[in-house]
Amino acid sequence: MRVNLGRKMWLLLLFTGAASMLFGQKINRFRTDEMELIYFGKRYSFLMPHVARTFHNGLEFHEKQWGYDHKKTYVMLTDFEDDGHGGAMVMPFNMIVLGISPFNFAFSITPSSERFQWLFAHELTHITLADKPNKTDIFWRKALFGKIRRDEHIPITAFWSYLTTPRWYAPRWYHEGIACYLETWTSGGLGRALGPYDEMYFRSIINENYPLYSVIGLETEGSTIDFQVGANSYLYGTRFVTYLAQEYGDDKVKALYNRTDDSKAFYARQFEKVFGKPVSSAWKDWIKFEKDFQTANINLIKEYPLTSFRNLTNEPQGSFSNIGYDGVNGKIYAAINNPGAISKIIELDVASGEIRKLATLDSPMLYSVTYLTYDPKDKLVFLSEQNSKYRSLVQVDVASGKKKTLIKRSRTGNLVYDSTNRCIWGVKHDNGYASIVKIPHPYYETVPMYTSEFGRSVLDLSVSHDGSKLTATLTGIRGEQSLIMFDIKQLEIGVREYETLYKSEENTLTQFKFSNDDQYLIGTSYYTGVSNIWRISLKDKSFELLSNDESGLFVPQQLSNDSLFVLKFHRNGMLPGIIPLEVLTDANSINYLGNLAYEKNPQIKAYSLKPASKVNIDSLKMEETSYRPIRNMSLSGAFPDISGFKETVALGYRLNWRDRIGLSNINLFLGGSPWSTYKDKQKFHGQLEWDIWLWSFNATYNKTDFYDLFGPTKRSRAGYSLGFSYHKTSTLKTPFKTYYGFGATHYGDLEVLPQFQNIASPIRNFQSVSFEAGVSKLRRSLGGVEDEKGYKWDLTGYSYIANGSVYPSLISEQHIGWLIPAIRNTSFWIRNSVGQSFGKKGSSFSTFYFGGFRNNYVDWQPADQYRKILAFPGVDIDDISAHNFVKTMAELNLKPIRLRNVGTTWLYPTYIKSSLFGTHLISDFSDSDLTRNRFNAGIQVDLELVLFSYLKTTWSVGYAQKYEKSYLPQDQWMFSVKLLGN
Repeated sequence: MRVNLGRKMWLLLLFTGAASMLFGQKINRFRTDEMELIYFGKRYSFLMPHVARTFHNGLEFHEKQWGYDHKKTYVMLTDFEDDGHGGAMVMPFNMIVLGISPFNFAFSITPSSERFQWLFAHELTHITLADKPNKTDIFWRKALFGKIRRDEHIPITAFWSYLTTPRWYAPRWYHEGIACYLETWTSGGLGRALGPYDEMYFRSIINENYPLYSVIGLETEGSTIDFQVGANSYLYGTRFVTYLAQEYGDDKVKALYNRTDDSKAFYARQFEKVFGKPVSSAWKDWIKFEKDFQTANINLIKEYPLTSFRNLTNEPQGSFSNIGYDGVNGKIYAAINNPGAISKIIELDVASGEIRKLATLDSPMLYSVTYLTYDPKDKLVFLSEQNSKYRSLVQVDVASGKKKTLIKRSRTGNLVYDSTNRCIWGVKHDNGYASIVKIPHPYYETVPMYTSEFGRSVLDLSVSHDGSKLTATLTGIRGEQSLIMFDIKQLEIGVREYETLYKSEENTLTQFKFSNDDQYLIGTSYYTGVSNIWRISLKDKSFELLSNDESGLFVPQQLSNDSLFVLKFHRNGMLPGIIPLEVLTDANSINYLGNLAYEKNPQIKAYSLKPASKVNIDSLKMEETSYRPIRNMSLSGAFPDISGFKETVALGYRLNWRDRIGLSNINLFLGGSPWSTYKDKQKFHGQLEWDIWLWSFNATYNKTDFYDLFGPTKRSRAGYSLGFSYHKTSTLKTPFKTYYGFGATHYGDLEVLPQFQNIASPIRNFQSVSFEAGVSKLRRSLGGVEDEKGYKWDLTGYSYIANGSVYPSLISEQHIGWLIPAIRNTSFWIRNSVGQSFGKKGSSFSTFYFGGFRNNYVDWQPADQYRKILAFPGVDIDDISAHNFVKTMAELNLKPIRLRNVGTTWLYPTYIKSSLFGTHLISDFSDSDLTRNRFNAGIQVDLELVLFSYLKTTWSVGYAQKYEKSYLPQDQWMFSVKLLGN
């Protein structure tokens, strides 16, 4: 193909792309001397004074507690999810991200308190303890011009990062343990150190004779295959730190975490210095203590008769949602998420305990899975999906299992169905508020009915059987909860008044539903420290106990006059069953480990923060302006670097500029390789990368790559390049994702092609343009180490433009996978790709080249490079050429082997994964004389090894053989270490 397209057209494309990078969404900021609040748009600008007060209230505590010389923290507020959350980072700048929505109060793990103050108490603990330096840290921060952010593309950053922020490199339980411990006392006793859910979890482990995870086992197995996965880091971390406080004292805990001039950089060495024993030894002491402590609690509970429980299934079902009940047919409808299986909507037969899958559930929540309700007349289950972003409202037909999305972005949970009015009630989270909404038939719109005042939330709705009353739990800001009731007719005409049926200042009131006769509300409360079933009389407001359980009961549903459906908490999740409906007169309260810590350390009472309203921000220097990423960039790090160029080593210096929230990043490398035997012009190296918003600009001169030091894959290139690209991904419908992108690059003085390291460039100066688009819906079950089910389709087009000729190519790639039934975390995949070049045959610009596993001996890319389109294990890289091709791979990924108690605190393996694969490659299929069929079969085994808790590496070994008719078999071995995994 020949066209009259010259360099001017390419320069126009390049200029257009670069200019577009300067435009982005409007960002605002509100700043004081020690904080910058950064937020999108103006919708929640009303929050700025309150957030500033809660931030400075928490900061004042940490500055005093730790002697912390705080400089500046950047706080980014978002409303991109329907549940509140927080996160912290200290490299290169101190940054906290807060989701402003009300919390998810599933099983009362999160307390009813002022959420911004609670979040700042927690997140500022992370900032303070990781950012506070001693003399050694200060030296390295000055020498390297900042706190270095680890970059997997540049592995030496891991070394520099550890020198500048060593306390960041500790296991998650270490970080979350102290943050949850302090959040409890700064909030006046509201938090996990005094959490009834935490007590229930450890009590259940001891009651069921399960072992507690060791300090290594928690990281290798406990936070990966357990139904609570990463949440175990919070559970175990809080528990261990609270134990240390009650056993050794709060001062010892403070000495463990405080970064002083005489402290050790690595957390385990500091632990041994403070406590005189290794952390693994102290952990064993805690396990022994925990067994005795929980045994005493269990015996205390059993002083009164336990409520009889008849289980409906043989095993716990992991996480379990709220339920819908069909009383006529005796069916329970719910969502479950069990380790080793994809989350699903189920029908549970109350008589037989048989479970029938109705449909797969997308984007489950950790504990409550999804919000769900049931229409018994039309036999429809209504539920929320996209629970990690903006919730949708979905309908599932019980008979067929067919799903239908009714509202794409309802942002509504806590669903309950009103049969008398044929409508759905729910709670919508938007702009930081919680609103009760009505969704009338045919369920295509949400109508706001009542909005709680800011800082409070409503949850656990219930509608009376006659459709006249609506109840809800109303949370407070000091830990209190109230059960309130609306008159629906009054609510529908705009009367927002409600009746408070019962209020608890210190205990929970959740999951309350109307009894069959509408005379009572039956729900759960940790009134005794154990989640038992209670009922409230609508007539006299009496509060009556209906159960005495040694672990905990949840989600009660009246089945008959004398029986209740409940979920019983077990170590491995919720077990559905039935208990009698009878009033009990007494039950014992349990003891809390947090109370023991408090008795040992009464001074922690003083940690309680004053009300945020008492913080005088008027005395602070405040300013509200727009935030422009480019204008807010500064040098964030500068350090020596080493890299590879072809067959030699290049040494140089790398500099990073970054704005405060990471929207604009410049990475510059300047280096040389004067000792090489290459031409003088190839002894200087430069690379510039600028990422801003969704755009990326790059320029290279004799491009280097660290991993070229460890071949066989080579990514360095002689010559120069200048280009830009754009990439946008949409994840609002997670796990369904879409993306598209495009780019243009000019290459000059090249020796080999950009994509193919062993193919000489027929023309030294040329341009390329490209586009890409794709969709995917990939899932993994709890305990999986990679995607185990779903599909993916990618379409890529690119064209070289050289001497007025165009060489276009197009590749389509399709993946589809399934979990193997009855074999946990084992999946089978078909990975297919088709490519066609439309340029002149015989030109390397119009040819695809295949071969190799594609791993370097040391690499940063995923270990499974054999899945790449151009990979073909069994032959060397670029050994197979094709003008067009069809490639199909079958792959079996076996269940990973978890390694529980192997290694030390600073080095331990987590799992071993094995994959078997076979490939059929058809090349040049449009020409029968040139068509060739090649096959391979191979295996790859991966071992994940963790160094200093945050540095994950994957050690891989692979073997493959290539087969082709009339040719002898060829084989190939692969050894590779992937550095700095996530």
